[in-house]
Amino acid sequence: MMSFEEFIEAVKENILSYLPEEFGGADVMIRKVIKNNDYPLTGLTVHQSQFGNTAPTIYLDSYYANYRSDGDMSRVLNDVARTIDVNTPRLNFNIDTIYDWENAKEKVFPKLNAVKDNEEYLRNKVYTPVEDLAVTYYVLVHEDVAGASTVTITNDIMKAYGITKEELHEKAFDNMRRMDPPKIENIMEKLSKVLPEEMVEEMPNEIPLYVLTNERNMFGAVGILDPQTMDAIKEKIGDQEYIAIPSSVHEFLLMSADEAAPPEIMAGLIHEVNQNEVAPEDRLSDHVYKVDPGRHLFMRADKDMEVEQHVEHKSIEQKQLDIMMQPNVHKRKIEQRGPRL
Repeated sequence: MMSFEEFIEAVKENILSYLPEEFGGADVMIRKVIKNNDYPLTGLTVHQSQFGNTAPTIYLDSYYANYRSDGDMSRVLNDVARTIDVNTPRLNFNIDTIYDWENAKEKVFPKLNAVKDNEEYLRNKVYTPVEDLAVTYYVLVHEDVAGASTVTITNDIMKAYGITKEELHEKAFDNMRRMDPPKIENIMEKLSKVLPEEMVEEMPNEIPLYVLTNERNMFGAVGILDPQTMDAIKEKIGDQEYIAIPSSVHEFLLMSADEAAPPEIMAGLIHEVNQNEVAPEDRLSDHVYKVDPGRHLFMRADKDMEVEQHVEHKSIEQKQLDIMMQPNVHKRKIEQRGPRL
């Protein structure tokens, strides 16, 4: 059984033998990549110049786990080769166009990340802090039935654009609304698409839990910050406060605040699910959030509760003013362009 380092070297040395002839002479590179939550992965890139200057990065960590389970290196190499072949765009794309704002501006979208445990990942990225989260931005380079290729906007790319962060933020949210709008589904609607019909029929007709994601089901959690999404929440499931549970960077779960357990209990459950069920690079947060769609407000539920304890005897109007003015509670009212910069 090979060590991880030996496995990586074996993949690098042999992968071209498992790829179609059109990959002959391609450059094979291995590099460490820091993903969301500062999670390190080992990436393999096979770059064939005739396909342009872009190539997918295939992360080998999960393939090594497969290899350790049965020791079949040939099967692993076939799987890696198939993934590379399917995900390699056959188009002459010039990566330099990503640095050109006029070319990239219609392909820019937002994404939501945690700030904690993401210090390395965020170090050279353009981002807007919202509570203990960060809105980052990416360019959608290529998309087909096999998936999507994206490039996260770094400080260097932003410098080449020659625009302000506010302009980038506004354009990203505008593109999201037009081309990848958020969608809100009852959990039963979502389960009915993936579970056997007989299993769905045995479940309650209506579970008061909703899923917020987007049309692509990719990086859809960020939609919760958009006022138009909040209006849609109000219209679809009612004008009341909701608890927002960060399922992953791709989606939030919404439930009535009146039916939710205390934030500290829910946070413990979220942490357990994140550790055991969610891929490290897809984890968003262990915290619970509150959403008030009628007022376009998004906040940490525990911080909101702290403020409420101090102002419980005041009028509603005064409570709202006090909450907005609290220096230690990073609560943000979301304007029409998205979270204020």
